[in-house]
Amino acid sequence: MQFYNYKQLLREISKSKDVVVTLSIWTYRSKRMVFKAYLKNIDPHFDKDMFYNNKHNNFTFKSVNGKKFKAHRSDLKIVKVDCVEFFKPNNEEITN
Repeated sequence: MQFYNYKQLLREISKSKDVVVTLSIWTYRSKRMVFKAYLKNIDPHFDKDMFYNNKHNNFTFKSVNGKKFKAHRSDLKIVKVDCVEFFKPNNEEITN
């Protein structure tokens, strides 16, 4: 298989495994916040190289442990991907 960008590779892997992305988010009002989210929950907010794009007015997603995050794009200072992990589907290890 040949992949033309990082997001395409992650989407292909997510067909057989759970892809968990660790995000670091800084807003103008808070310090660093770290979230783990499934790729499918954050996919529309990132471009082909997994850089945050601010096409949408609000950045919303649900983390692995069920917490919801929502911020307007003007409140966001930095959004970056720290880590990408792969797990077998329905793995109980992802509770952090």
